[in-house]
Amino acid sequence: PKEDCWYFLNAVLNELSEQFADGLIARESGRPVSSARFLVALTNESDGDVRTRKIRALVTRKDLLTSLPKEMPQLESPNHRVRWETLQNLAAAYAKEPWRFIEVELISG
Repeated sequence: PKEDCWYFLNAVLNELSEQFADGLIARESGRPVSSARFLVALTNESDGDVRTRKIRALVTRKDLLTSLPKEMPQLESPNHRVRWETLQNLAAAYAKEPWRFIEVELISG
């Protein structure tokens, strides 16, 4: 439900924040860093080609998700088709139901 999404996404956000805390401290200390805005969503990809089922936190650069090309790019493996389809579904979902996502700035330095 919509009212529960934030609780699950915020838990993922806390894990990401812990992993990238050094970048935030570097920026606050005036050291050079790089940063980008990301969207986080929970997925459970299901397809005949996917052998395992698990909930994943998919972290995607916001500018990439909001401007996916219409054509599928060249993939390293045919199995990656499932992830491409997931990205397309996420882009459509973000346009329609942005509350299913949480936005985060990740900083490295």
